[in-house]
Amino acid sequence: MHPYELAVLITGGTSGLGLELVRLYLQKGFEVITTGRGPVHPFAPHKNLKYYQTDFADLAGTSETARHICNNHYPDIIINNAGILSPPKFTATINGNEYTF
Repeated sequence: MHPYELAVLITGGTSGLGLELVRLYLQKGFEVITTGRGPVHPFAPHKNLKYYQTDFADLAGTSETARHICNNHYPDIIINNAGILSPPKFTATINGNEYTF
């Protein structure tokens, strides 16, 4: 199977390790499906990039985005990278969960 026939889903693909993974897979010719909180992905527009703005602190919004991705894409690889590590103060999500996850 050639890389251009493969798709990868990378959550948290707009900064840090996630962004570098998006860069790597795009360079290798993969279709990249990614999520992030910002309105536009740093590599947009790119023909092989599908970006979905979503905040994993919003469970309903995340569920809606996940359903949309599952109904429209067929990733061969899934990299669960989204997360927040140790915000400086306790912060609750809109669902009342601690924001660190």
